[in-house]
Amino acid sequence: MKKTDFTLSIPLKQHTPILHFQHTQDGAGLRATELKPKLDRLLHSVMQVPKNWLVGHGHNDITALDYKLKIKGDVTEDYLVASSIPRFVREEFQDNNQPFITSAPYFADNEPIKNKKLDDARRGRMMQNVRLEFFSFHIRLIEKIEEWLPVLLAYENFGLRQSKGFGGFCPDNFSIGDFENALKKHPDFGGGLYYRVHGGFKAAFKKIDEEYKILKSGFAKTPSQMEEYFDEQFNIKWEKPTIKRELVKGRGEPRQRDYTKDAKVKYIRALLGVAELYEFPRDNKEKITIKNNDGIDRFRSPITFKVFNETIYMVWSKNPIPDEIYDAEFTFTNKRKKSIRIKTPPKSINFNLEDFLLNHVDSTWNELKK
Repeated sequence: MKKTDFTLSIPLKQHTPILHFQHTQDGAGLRATELKPKLDRLLHSVMQVPKNWLVGHGHNDITALDYKLKIKGDVTEDYLVASSIPRFVREEFQDNNQPFITSAPYFADNEPIKNKKLDDARRGRMMQNVRLEFFSFHIRLIEKIEEWLPVLLAYENFGLRQSKGFGGFCPDNFSIGDFENALKKHPDFGGGLYYRVHGGFKAAFKKIDEEYKILKSGFAKTPSQMEEYFDEQFNIKWEKPTIKRELVKGRGEPRQRDYTKDAKVKYIRALLGVAELYEFPRDNKEKITIKNNDGIDRFRSPITFKVFNETIYMVWSKNPIPDEIYDAEFTFTNKRKKSIRIKTPPKSINFNLEDFLLNHVDSTWNELKK
């Protein structure tokens, strides 16, 4: 596109595959319908937007801004993605030149891949020659987009599982210094850690998967750091032993159904993101569904992983956990439709996410100075 005062063309480099609901469609990838609302929201947060830039109601109560955005790019590879792919399946993929990513922080498609129902499995798409093309009659708006778009791309990912590093894009001329400066410029940036990794985004996803499991649920022989932190700081026990005792062990018939008034047992993992279910593969592959009756269906993790080349960034926001997550009641149900109820911790405990991360993430991570 020829550069004029009314147009802006920005080439991007994709750093990690993007997961998308419509992964089988040719147009699956970075989409204007996701990027534009995020950019609109950022511009609203950093300036008083002139009324003549507004064009009506946008997404999530953010008024849309008066510019057009087109995204172009060429598909280079589609990867099958799962947290665990058996060796015999991996070997078959390698023999058939089927690109895949295993040991990734994505859990929904393990079964289709294990059962070789690949049409039902999610794919992560990589693209090249990605270019954003903006048009607006408001020259000052184009200037603001040029200023703040790099900040948005440094802070946000796109598509599914974006908090775990999928869907990362940046301007193609970014250095690591440019990236870090843009990241820290975002108004929601609260702090971050970084870790150098070798082996491209596959190695980065493996590290993200392991680190997040250690923090939230425990991994291999390393216990959950959330479990240890809440026990030490607040004398609160995490929910997993109670769920396992009441809904998984024996016949899964709970002896006590209501733990909402129990000051010792709390659903602490919710503070790092509310899941749809928990699985116990060593206990008859038991699956426990999780539901909140007040509309908290999903709560995105307050920790976002960004990948820039071979550096992983663990980032948290200034206000990471909304008030409605605290003291919220959740129902846990097993396959036999037996349930128990547990609440999240109260806000009065003053859980400090930054303190937790700085003291419980492995020392091989370095702090990103604000």
